[in-house]
Amino acid sequence: MTDLQHRLEIPKAYLDEVNHVLLDPNSGVMQKFLAVVAKYGTPEEINRKHVQSRRLENLLELVAKKIPSSC
Repeated sequence: MTDLQHRLEIPKAYLDEVNHVLLDPNSGVMQKFLAVVAKYGTPEEINRKHVQSRRLENLLELVAKKIPSSC
């Protein structure tokens, strides 16, 4: 391990504090975050929707809706 790599280590106390925030059921920040997740789906669902939206046929459909066919 290089010195630079060693300097990137996150102390366990810091990780414990992060976990405390993430797991606190009374955390307003986490409640808001979880509300967004509930609205848009799990990370896997969001990523799947993103991949689907970038497919060529879906992009062409978006273009067709924005540009009148008479042009």
